[in-house]
Order: sequence, then C-alpha cells, then structure tokens
Amino acid sequence: MYARTPEGRVAATTNSLSDAWISITGHDYLLQDDARRIAFTGRGKAAAQIASDMPVDFSGFVASDAALIMDLRVNQQPEGDVELGMHCLPDCAGAVSVTDAMAKKPAGQWQKFSVDMTCLVKAGLQADRVSAPFVLSSAGTLDISLANIQLMPGKASEADVRCSE
Repeated sequence: MYARTPEGRVAATTNSLSDAWISITGHDYLLQDDARRIAFTGRGKAAAQIASDMPVDFSGFVASDAALIMDLRVNQQPEGDVELGMHCLPDCAGAVSVTDAMAKKPAGQWQKFSVDMTCLVKAGLQADRVSAPFVLSSAGTLDISLANIQLMPGKASEADVRCSE
C-alpha cells in the first residue's frame, strides 16, 4: 500500500506509515493485522492506494458488472469529501465521491462497502490499463479500517455507490 501526499508517493514498507497528511497502520479484523487503518489528518489532500508500475486489463470486470467491494469499519465519520477510484496509465483516473454512502455506515461496525465499477469508467477510468485498482483520497479528516478489497463480478447492482445509466 502507498500513500500519496503533496510530498509525493511513499510506500508503506513496514506495517505502518505516518506523516502530516495520512497514517496507515495494521488493524485487527479476523486475524492480527489482517486489515489496514487509514486516518486522514485533514491538513491537505492525500490518498491511500494499492498500485503497480505494470498496468492490468480490468475490462472483463466492467463487462461482468463488477463492483469494487471491501470490508469497511468507519472509526470516525468523514469531514470533507472522500473519493474512491482507480488510476490507469499513462495518466488517467476515474473516481467517485463516496462521502454520503460512507457517512450512512454506523461507526465502529465492520460491514461490506462497494462501488459499481461502471461509475469509475464513466468518470474517466480506462479499464484496459489499470495501474492502481484502489485509490482512496480526501482532504478532510477521516478514520476508517479496510480489509478484503476485491473486484466481484455481478455485484454492481448491489453496490452502495451506483451510477445512473
């Protein structure tokens, strides 16, 4: 996992990463440290992302009505806009606001959270060259824990965040 801040991209090479904009630490879900706790400080826009220098073709997931699904625990409700998306090479991205959907989740409880992948394509993602399949960003304060991030075919219609046709 990486953090992207105004100072650049920083790899979480150990179990934790912390700077003036974001903190990423291990969190216990089902096992010790099987989740990540991500806390945005609100000092400026930052992102937590899973990324690679080699793009992957995710167009099959779009064709199969997939959703980006994760186990989510809201530790502190968002203050400011929160976006979830994906990046693609050479220089493109698709992201949607998840602020309202995340704010509806009760604090302190693990539950499923998902975004219809078609929304990311409509927002500019080129699914045939995805380099970062998970990018969570905010300039406001937010404290969440995440586990089991995955793409699930056939789940778009059940997503917390869906886009209109």
